[in-house]
Amino acid sequence: MQIDQPQPNNSPLLYSTGDACALLRCGKTKLFALIKGGHLETVQIGRQRLVRAASLHRLASQGTRAA
Repeated sequence: MQIDQPQPNNSPLLYSTGDACALLRCGKTKLFALIKGGHLETVQIGRQRLVRAASLHRLASQGTRAA
């Protein structure tokens, strides 16, 4: 049985909030506003909140209208 999944690469699937801020070049306040507004998807593992890489790419490709 073969499952169609994307091939693994060296890109992380999740980023810490600090790394997400660095990638978007914004502060934590703006990042959490984007999360609260539903523009970024996150996952919580224990006490750590991680931002999905796919949602960062989607926000970057949409431009600043969402922000």
